[in-house]
Amino acid sequence: MKGSVIAAGAVVTKDCEKFTVYGGIPAKKIGVRNNDLQYKFNGNYIPFY
Repeated sequence: MKGSVIAAGAVVTKDCEKFTVYGGIPAKKIGVRNNDLQYKFNGNYIPFY
């Protein structure tokens, strides 16, 4: 589903809900993601040296 996150090694056996985090064997719901995030870039950055 849109926005779902599946942990590495998890085994998904059913459909997943939107914007939800799953993990384990079998995969279980372990969290919910925020679906209203807004990312903005103002053009400034700090270079890595």
